[in-house]
Amino acid sequence: MTDAIHSTSAGSLSRVEPADAPAALFVNTHARRGAKQFAQAIASLKDAGLTLGQTVAVDDPDTLLPAIQRAIAAGCERIIVGGGDGTLSGVMEAFANQRITLGVLPLGTGNDLARTLEIPLDLGGAARVIAAGQIARIDLGCANGRYFINTLSMGVSDEVSRAATRRLKRTLGFFAYGVAALKVLPRHQNFKVHIEAIEKVCDVATHQLVVANGTYVGEHIKAGPDASISDGTLVVFTLEGRSRYQLIRGAWSVARGRHATDPRNNYFETTRLTIRTEPSQQITVDGEHGGETPVEVTVAPKALRVFAPTAYCERFGSSGGGGL
Repeated sequence: MTDAIHSTSAGSLSRVEPADAPAALFVNTHARRGAKQFAQAIASLKDAGLTLGQTVAVDDPDTLLPAIQRAIAAGCERIIVGGGDGTLSGVMEAFANQRITLGVLPLGTGNDLARTLEIPLDLGGAARVIAAGQIARIDLGCANGRYFINTLSMGVSDEVSRAATRRLKRTLGFFAYGVAALKVLPRHQNFKVHIEAIEKVCDVATHQLVVANGTYVGEHIKAGPDASISDGTLVVFTLEGRSRYQLIRGAWSVARGRHATDPRNNYFETTRLTIRTEPSQQITVDGEHGGETPVEVTVAPKALRVFAPTAYCERFGSSGGGGL
């Protein structure tokens, strides 16, 4: 394949039941641990008992989705993706409401989807989850027609995400966001936002707006006390105020898990909302640039099939091997 820096193939993939068919592995080498752990990923999957029909290290992230779509067109129904949440989010068009099952190898910085699904962050543990074959059905968010997994956000978090360069994340991991925040805060300005949802309509001045489909909005930070990636709803919250002190106070509230009950913030759950801002805001979707406001956000219930640990599937439901 022209978009791979390394590729092996075990021949063409025929359309058979997912439990029997070879899996295809795609690793984003731009993810924090992607390039260094590509060979280890292959070895871990094979050690777990999986048959790999394709193993592809993708050097250009823009070619990842087309490469996966070609594998699906060739009949592969189990696609394993190595990378972070941004990598996974960028290929959801191939998986949403399809019979294809996603296997997750967490090789990024935050790995919030893996944390939500309780997938081990080490390659061996993640490979064993895929080999076990238990499938969870989870929701996807959709922003102006683009699917996402965990969060859509705007405001200070978008500025921090842009300041946390790929080099910084590879060097410092999750702490890169803290360093980036120190650069951003002195120049950050709040903005006005108009929110329209079935549950409420409001106009607020805020430093941050988050729409969460998943459980986590950062490492070990929950979107809300009951936030779930399989309940068919989105969690929405703002960090309101005009001063930097109010921003820091609000961020501390989120870090302590108290933003859901803080009367100074908006916090609610919905299935659809429209967001307009003044001035226009850049949108971050699962850590990657996702366009600008205005934006309409909806939830696609049970739209993604993903391999998850048995314990998770027993608590939140599993589709087994059949059906969409």
